[in-house]
Formats: sequence, structure tokens, C-alpha cells
Amino acid sequence: MFKAVPEPTAAPCAALRSRGAVAVWLDWEREAESMSILRKVVKMVGGMAAILLLAAFAIALLPPWWGKTIYMLHGYTYIPYLYHFRLGLPPRNFSGVWREYGKGRTCDELSYKQGLRDGPQRYYDETGHLVRSCEFKDGRPWSGLCDFWEYKPWLAEYRDGKVWTGAMQEGDSKSPTGYSMKYYFQGKLYGEAEFRHLMGFETKGALIGVMCVR
Repeated sequence: MFKAVPEPTAAPCAALRSRGAVAVWLDWEREAESMSILRKVVKMVGGMAAILLLAAFAIALLPPWWGKTIYMLHGYTYIPYLYHFRLGLPPRNFSGVWREYGKGRTCDELSYKQGLRDGPQRYYDETGHLVRSCEFKDGRPWSGLCDFWEYKPWLAEYRDGKVWTGAMQEGDSKSPTGYSMKYYFQGKLYGEAEFRHLMGFETKGALIGVMCVR
């Protein structure tokens, strides 16, 4: 004999619907909590980014010739001065004393006029003592022991704008290379061997200015 299957009562159905509603509510609550955390993180990151941008803009506004702290700040952050965008170099047409700082109290004080080195150039060591000074005129070495090649540590002695002592590359249309070496010692020209002897240099090593580079 077949037994009749009882029809579901309303009570279990209501319970199922209630549990489903609770699950939906919990899912919504978790999603809302996640969105709240995400909004907080976005706000925090946005706030930090805004602070960093303001700090970078403030650094960019500071002239690096105001002092060692500001000069080094530009160097450490790689943020150039806003008005010339040449990190570690003076602005174009700069007039005044440009200071380049190094370890300890090392400092180069370079005088400029309208963007060209002009006037006294002073160099101090780590202890703050003056170790070298020379003079430039209109961007060219004029007197004293001067660096004659930009961004190179090569030195030669000058008097009244002319090389007094040093091994120099000078233009020569007759040479295949377009230049030839001239060796000056106290205002007179000598051959390479005589120059080496007068300067006390050994026979090996390239001569440049008052230096012998091996």
C-alpha cells in the first residue's frame, strides 16, 4: 500500500526563510565593513601622498644657495630647485656666490656673474681650512691654480688669463687629431721630457695640467 507523503508545514519554510535572511544580512554587514576599511585605507594613503607632495613642493621652492642644509636636502631627495631644474648647478644667469658642500666642512665657494664664473673661487677642506683659491673672468681661468675643464679635477696655473704652468691640449689644424700638447713651465714652453723633469714627474703617466695621471 502507498503511504501518503505529508505536505510541508509552514513552520519549517518560515525557518528556512529566516536563516536565509540572516545570512544575507551577515554578508551585507561583512561587505559594508570591508568597504569601510577600504575607504579608511584610501583616505590614509591619499593623506600621506598629499603630505609628501607638499613636502616635495616646499623643498623645490628653497634656493640651494641659502646654506648647506638646504643644498644637501636637494641632493639627498633629488628634488631640484623649482626655478632652474639643474640639480647641483647654479641657475642660468646666476650672479653671486654658489656654494657646493661635501663631507664635513668641505665647501667650494664659486663666484658667478650672469651665469659665468667670475671673481674669486675658494676651496675648503673637511676641517674648513682654505686649501686653494684662484680667479676667473668671464667664465675663463684668470689667475692662480684653476680648474680649466668643466666637471673635471684637472688644474693648471694661470697668470693674467694665460697658462703659466701646465700641460695643455691646444687646437692645431696641422695635427691629425686637431690638437697638440703644449708644455708650459713658469710661462715658457718646453718639450715633454723637459717638462716632466722640471715638474718632478716620472716618465710614465699621462700629463694634463699640473698633474700626471697613471
